[in-house]
Amino acid sequence: MNYSFYTAGTFNRRIVIEQQEAVSDNFGQAQYGEQAAEGNWVPFIECWALISPTYGIEMERSGRDISELTVQIAIRYGSSIGVTRAMRVRDKASGIIYNITAVMPVDWNKKVTELNAVQVQ
Repeated sequence: MNYSFYTAGTFNRRIVIEQQEAVSDNFGQAQYGEQAAEGNWVPFIECWALISPTYGIEMERSGRDISELTVQIAIRYGSSIGVTRAMRVRDKASGIIYNITAVMPVDWNKKVTELNAVQVQ
């Protein structure tokens, strides 16, 4: 996509990029990711975005049917400073959560950053 022609109205979804807060175990060691308890995500930044589905697949895993939706989330470059793959995106309107799989600057003029993400089931 050519994001240089998009106006402010193109970015029509309000999102919150969240980071996982460090939790200490019984020995005072910081725990992140799968080692930490669920539910300790805190807002990193709130911004406007364009969310575009790229593809979806359905599969069977452990005897269960699972669908997976991959999306591209475009945000203004200034909003993306500090965003990493360890973070996630929450769509404020729908409440859908996406795990970020890649953070890519789209153009070298530093106008738009694209986040590839997978919807959490």
